[in-house]
Formats: sequence, C-alpha cells, structure tokens
Amino acid sequence: MPVAALFLAASVLAQQPDEAGWIPFAESEDRPAIEVTINDKKTIALIDTAISVNAVSTEFAREAGIEPGPQTRSYRDIHDGKELPLSSKFILDLGGNPVELENAAMVPAQGTGLIVGRPLLNMVVLQIDYPNRRLRFLPPDAAEFEGNVNIRRGRFNQPMIETRINGKRTWMTLDTSGKGVCLLTDRIVGKHKWRGPEVSVDALRAAGLEVRPDVRTMQLDSLEFGPFHIKDVVAATPTGAEAAYDGYGAGRIHEKFGGDGILGFEIMRHFLVTIALGSDKVHLYAQ
Repeated sequence: MPVAALFLAASVLAQQPDEAGWIPFAESEDRPAIEVTINDKKTIALIDTAISVNAVSTEFAREAGIEPGPQTRSYRDIHDGKELPLSSKFILDLGGNPVELENAAMVPAQGTGLIVGRPLLNMVVLQIDYPNRRLRFLPPDAAEFEGNVNIRRGRFNQPMIETRINGKRTWMTLDTSGKGVCLLTDRIVGKHKWRGPEVSVDALRAAGLEVRPDVRTMQLDSLEFGPFHIKDVVAATPTGAEAAYDGYGAGRIHEKFGGDGILGFEIMRHFLVTIALGSDKVHLYAQ
C-alpha cells in the first residue's frame, strides 16, 4: 500500500494558499514549514527533502488521535536506525489538495508535529521562495522545466547537488530542513585541509543562522553550484565524538550516507528553488 496517495476528503489547512497557490511559512519560521490542521489539531509541517520517510511526532499523534498501525520499521537516516511504529491512516490538506498519509514513522520529537519527506515530495513539484517565506506544491506535470544544477542520489537515495568548494568538486545533500550554515564531513575537510578562519557562533546567530556551540566553524573562499559563485562561505564540521552529530542534522553527513556535506540554509535563503524529486531536477533562481 502506498505511503501517500491523493485522497478526496474534507480537511483543514491552517494557512490557506493564495490564488497562485503560495502558502506562507509558519510564524517565526524561515525554513519551509507551514501550519496545518489534522483532526482539528494544529501543528507545524516541515518540508524535508533529505528524509526517506514521512514522519509524525508521537506527541502530536496522541493529540490528534493518530494511532500506530500494525507495522514497525527502522530507517537508517532517522532516529539512529531504531525500530519505529508506523502510523495508521490520517488526512492532510497540502496546498488545497487532501492527501492520505499512511505508515508515517512515529518519532519522539517536539515542536514539529509532521515532517513531509521524500515519499510525498516525489509525487509533486515543490517550489520554495525563501526570500519571501512561502512555498507551493504543483502537480507532477509542472516538471517540464530545465534544472540548472547537477543532481545525483546518495547511498540512501538522498538528493545531492554537485558543488565546488574552494575549487574542489563536492556533493552536498539538498536538505530543506536545515537552519544553519553548510555542514561538511571531517573526511572532506581533512582531505583538502580546509582550515579557514573561524567565525563566532554569536556572529552567526546575529545573522539569523542557527548553529550549535560544539561545532568548528570556518570561512571558505568560495562555493560554486550551477551558474552561481558565492564568496566567503561559512561552513561547520562537528567536533569530537559521534554524539556531536546528534540533533544538528549532521547525522546526515556521516560517512555511511555518502556525500561530502549539507548545503546550508545560509546559501538556500537567497533563492527561489524549484524541486522535482520525481525526475531529479532542481532549478535555483537568485532573487
């Protein structure tokens, strides 16, 4: 049975789209997260291109009456690969389109009630207008556009964008859930001896970027992807033991996932991004 299928039924969207289908980001959110209502309970739905499953928090599931289904499953890219219960059916209105979700991973998370991952995003064309803090979902036939960056899939099918950092080719995961600077693996930093000047956590937070104190930041000379060339990019790499990867999205840059890092919010926030995961096409437009 499919994880997500279009389903004609009544549901409520907390933030109604405008005539062009644009939905504003939730209040206080600069990343693609929108307010939705499921079973008369309001929550935040985060749009996450890097996660291999749709997910619902166990706390919100209890509030909304979403019951665990009969199945459990482990996913190597979330919750350390632990076995998770899968949800029963529930209905979400996504940009005016009621969608039936089933077998969403039920995760012990707070703040975000729902994570919309690749199983659902593969079925639509997603546009994220970061500068204007809005997004919209378009039908699959809207994918008749040309991408302007090179895409390949990582070891666990995550979309990665070809980049050049300080002139060296890298593959960076396209992760729309990120809040901070670009993240790099220890491996790629050590290989190219990238030891640029450190940038203070306070300065990054003042610039509207989220960064933990237990990472080492560095200023890189340049980052290129597609037709874009950005100078003086800030990146970070986790320090210390494996535990340093937890909670920062950095678990997705561990060696087992392949790739060299995550393209950060610091970069993405300047673009209108059109993503057709079903056909591996991404187009970025600088506003």
